[in-house]
Amino acid sequence: MMTHSHSWAMRLAERRARTFVGREAELRVLRGVLEPRELAFQVIALVGPPGCGKTTLLRLLSTECHEAGVPHAFIDARAIQPSTDALLRALRGALHLSEARPIPAALAKHTRFILVIDNYDAFYPLHDWLCEKFFPQLPASTAVLLGSRKPLPEPWRTDPAWRELVKVLELGNLSEEEARTYLRLRAVPQEEHERLIAFSRGHPLALSLAVDLYLQRGGGPFDPDAEPGLMQALVRRFMGDLSDPPLRAALEACAVVRVTTEAVLSAVLGKPDVRAEFDWLCSLSFVDFYSVGIYPHDLVRDVLLFDMKWRNPDRLAELRRRALEYYAGRLQRPASSDFEDLIEDYLFLHRDHAVFSPFLRVGSSGAILPTCEPATAADHRQMVALLRRWEGDESARLLARWLQVQPSGAQAIRDDCGNVAAFMFTAELDASRKAHIGDDPIAHAIWEYLERCGFPADGGVATLTRFVVVAQNYQELSPELAAFAVAVVQHCLTVPDLKFSFNVLVHPERWEPLAAATGFFPRVSELNFEVGGRPVGVFMQDWRAVPPDVWLKRLAGLPGTGKGAENQHGEAGSSPSTQALMTRAAQARSNGSQTPDASRERFDGAVRHALKHYHVWDMLASNPLVDAKIVHKTAGPGAGIAARVQALQDILRDAVEFLGTVPTRERLYRALHYTYLEPQGSQEQTAEFLNLPFSTYRGHLRAGIRAVADLLWHKEADL
Repeated sequence: MMTHSHSWAMRLAERRARTFVGREAELRVLRGVLEPRELAFQVIALVGPPGCGKTTLLRLLSTECHEAGVPHAFIDARAIQPSTDALLRALRGALHLSEARPIPAALAKHTRFILVIDNYDAFYPLHDWLCEKFFPQLPASTAVLLGSRKPLPEPWRTDPAWRELVKVLELGNLSEEEARTYLRLRAVPQEEHERLIAFSRGHPLALSLAVDLYLQRGGGPFDPDAEPGLMQALVRRFMGDLSDPPLRAALEACAVVRVTTEAVLSAVLGKPDVRAEFDWLCSLSFVDFYSVGIYPHDLVRDVLLFDMKWRNPDRLAELRRRALEYYAGRLQRPASSDFEDLIEDYLFLHRDHAVFSPFLRVGSSGAILPTCEPATAADHRQMVALLRRWEGDESARLLARWLQVQPSGAQAIRDDCGNVAAFMFTAELDASRKAHIGDDPIAHAIWEYLERCGFPADGGVATLTRFVVVAQNYQELSPELAAFAVAVVQHCLTVPDLKFSFNVLVHPERWEPLAAATGFFPRVSELNFEVGGRPVGVFMQDWRAVPPDVWLKRLAGLPGTGKGAENQHGEAGSSPSTQALMTRAAQARSNGSQTPDASRERFDGAVRHALKHYHVWDMLASNPLVDAKIVHKTAGPGAGIAARVQALQDILRDAVEFLGTVPTRERLYRALHYTYLEPQGSQEQTAEFLNLPFSTYRGHLRAGIRAVADLLWHKEADL
């Protein structure tokens, strides 16, 4: 009879133990830490690629510790921010210790204690601190067991003393006999063994997935030659043979988001009750538990996403859209305790974007960002020194003055020793704080630009991120720079009455693609400077035209979120429908009644230009379409240039999105959407993303531009 103490973890452990095979040599070494004698090694590290069985081994030993009564703690490094404070908090939580009690003293009371850290490579930023400060304080009776995908860093590989205390066990694939034993334990018929072993090549996770697939199908020969590629063919068959569509949809959703909970699954699938689907996901051999939910093994996630991109990219886009909408809604009302997690969940959905990927893949797949916190007065001297090293004395002098008048604008990221490893300074500007600008030439030029935009006469606040410095690489892509980007987003979502935000960055040409792809902080073309021999640009967000919640939805690629969409929908009854206009345009073309004239050619050229520069604010501001009647109608009477640019973006997006609702035009919609609205890189990369020959893709793109131009031309003519 099951008791109330029979937890999920215990059931998982029992299930894993029933089908565990091989690894006898590794288990002998690991089980040595349970014996009441002097430890042969203080650290035992399991190293190997994803899916090779590191986590399974560590969990098995954790279960044996429990059964033997040996005190132990199990920590997943990916569930913890890579900072010393977060790690110590997690350890204290696992040990049930108060903050006042030292961890080494608490461990010393045990004749043996086992600390298990899975996914230790997520802690590599803390490795030096762990080796120099934390591990040496532990009592000799404490053993540390690690799992890592990457080779162990120094000093464990180079320091002779550490090498004697650290045992590395590299995990490879299962032997053929071990794989056969596993298949017998899973009750797979003998006649299928050869095919399954040949297909998996002994990779533990691939073998487990292959058996899951075979058992799901309920028999019949397993034929790995029917589809090319190991994991691609396996997952494609598995997804295709799921007889229950809700379960197939749940697995797809789990692959799309960073961490799945019932609430996330409900939002992504669009159904209120997903308990059965969530429980089924928890039962899968390739789904693991996170601190706040579940997630598929990284290898499985990658293959599932690849399979969806190949098989049903529209389904993938829809799941991603729903997830982005869910997180965007949460970000508008964040609790302080989970804001950073929400931002990471939101950014995770963009990490494969051709433009975003280099920026977002700067850390581990779990906790990707270091902690950004308010700087203290004691940090100011270090900040000034860092800036002097990278930009010179004049910039250092300006920063020192800013720190005097607005010390709360400084945020810092610390290294393992508590020193400033990176900092960002953001000033707040309004009528009462104009004097804070002093003799800062860049800030002064930005203030003059604000005055031309009607600020501060209209009230509100403008912010200026004036300095950003990372000690090791200045403003190169780094986890620190990504953390500051998150801080900027948080700031924009939480500051009341924010009208403008400015960022000052060196080598602005590096950041223009990101600004164009996000529609966030377009470059101000008229504000250009030079500091320390480097070009400096200014990027500006006008929150009057695009409020933060609208920007979040635009980043998600959601249609109809702007004022223009609302106006069009609200006045649909007073003008011909979009479908009717498209039909009329098609008839006009087929009848040959659209004889080219100069005005139409100019209009078509303006549409092409606007689509090409959809995310570039100043290019749209100079496009002739901002003076078109449809733009003035959408933006409203007397609208300024910012509102008309926003209206033009809304009109273009709605026209493109409409094509997606017409079955015969869906291919044109996809070409336009992934080239201009959600760019996937170069046109060659976009064609590859859409799985189209380049010539076919170009044909779809040309036809799509022509269809949008037809639609807008007839809308303009009807006004």
